[in-house]
Amino acid sequence: LAQKSQAQIDAVEIDKNAYIQAKGNFNLTDWKEQINIHYSSITDFKSPKKYGLIICNPPFYENQLKSVDAARNKAMHTITLAYEDFIIAAKNNLAPGGSVAVLLPYYAIKKFEETLSNHQIFICEKCDVSHSPKHPYFRSMVILSRVKKVSSENSISIKNNNNFYSEEFIDLLKNYYLNF
Repeated sequence: LAQKSQAQIDAVEIDKNAYIQAKGNFNLTDWKEQINIHYSSITDFKSPKKYGLIICNPPFYENQLKSVDAARNKAMHTITLAYEDFIIAAKNNLAPGGSVAVLLPYYAIKKFEETLSNHQIFICEKCDVSHSPKHPYFRSMVILSRVKKVSSENSISIKNNNNFYSEEFIDLLKNYYLNF
């Protein structure tokens, strides 16, 4: 986002080591003046401003086998951020007319949508992701809004049938991904 806009960006990180690493990484970029990182959970994050865009890659897994690594579990499992808590936090920080972009496991979308309906937040765009056309979907990228509108749905495969990056995937990430 910093590469593509002049926006001031606030990042929130709950894990101390990840916060320290992100802060160091941000300071090494040409966009360090645009990015602020806050050591906080999203549920405790209080900002005097409201955001036009909130992007989140929330913890994915609910009631699934956990790692022996507690930090990994915090990052990957909903033990520290349930979907409902995330939605409430996002709604509290969202400007009128703003959007929320979320990456979720494909299997969790129905439950996530049910939770959204309790908070008057709606999916306005959805893109399901597969590894290739031969594979089932494994992620969903969704754009949320307070305004209910006609939803658009599409899909993308990371690789094509020949196991090369698909044209759609390259077009989406060519400005950011170094391995094309």
